[in-house]
Amino acid sequence: MCTFSPVKSRSRQILGRN
Repeated sequence: MCTFSPVKSRSRQILGRN
């Protein structure tokens, strides 16, 4: 699930699910 991914590593920290 990728609603917004400016930076994959950053979105991973925000979601913390992937």
